[in-house]
Amino acid sequence: MYWGPTAEWEARMYGSILLPVDGSAFGEAALPAAVALARRSVARLHIVHVKGSGAAAWAGLPGLPWGEAHDSAARAYLETLTDRTASDLGESVSFALLDPPVPEALRDYAASKNVDIIVMSTHGRGGLSRAWLGSVAAGTVRVAPCPVLLVRPQRGRGRPGRTLRIRRILIPLDGSAHSESIVPHAAALGKATGASFDLIHVIEPVFRIGDSMGVPTYQAETQANDAREARAREYLQNVAERLRTQGVEVDIAVAKGEAVERIGARASETGADLIALATHGRTGLSRLVLGSVADKIVRGSKLPVLLVRPPSEEAGTS
Repeated sequence: MYWGPTAEWEARMYGSILLPVDGSAFGEAALPAAVALARRSVARLHIVHVKGSGAAAWAGLPGLPWGEAHDSAARAYLETLTDRTASDLGESVSFALLDPPVPEALRDYAASKNVDIIVMSTHGRGGLSRAWLGSVAAGTVRVAPCPVLLVRPQRGRGRPGRTLRIRRILIPLDGSAHSESIVPHAAALGKATGASFDLIHVIEPVFRIGDSMGVPTYQAETQANDAREARAREYLQNVAERLRTQGVEVDIAVAKGEAVERIGARASETGADLIALATHGRTGLSRLVLGSVADKIVRGSKLPVLLVRPPSEEAGTS
């Protein structure tokens, strides 16, 4: 369903959650969050591993083609994770071993099980911690039929991972239907966690270019900037009112400057626990895996990030 500006937003509880793992501790960083979310939503948790995605090393069979020994090791590993979560979820947890390639396997499995959200770490055994996002996570975001919650591993604290403690969700919006496509998914996450919301729209100030003795000068166009700010505030207020009809607390903010910087500053100022945004908005960067703003936020933020691709992109258009 397309969640555009005229659609009704109704927060729906999760019924099915997908957790991809790769056999590493860092790959399990999202496990506590996935379990907590499944418990609060009374949802089924699917723990999956795709053959060949890092398992050769932890199975003790590095460098060998995938075979029955790897299958057995992978299934034993998945059974162990399932047993660990059974005390929290009972029979509402299952596992599956999937055939590669990874993003497409996760996409197809999510579609077949009507998965509502994929929860995964931004880094696993693949050794891509220097990148803004591991290749598996990036590929999954690109093809996923549902939102993806990315959890960043916490180093230096024993086994990496964190419990799900989301009390405030920051949602950057740019006035486009694309950016608003994240709202119902953020609302669903907020319903499961009891979070409040903070909407932010960042505008770039308008300047008038002049000349002073051959030197360019820049002067803010006060009237034009005030008008843009007023329109942005009215827009956010309209979105906020639609969310408030669901009985949630919503704040709004209009900021001036560079989008990623202002979004990060707002997250720090308000104590946001998560940033939720669409991967493509008004900037027109649909050819990228993520829009430039989403790219930089995932790369630079220490917070979990909820991402969704608008339906037009899932259909291969922009």
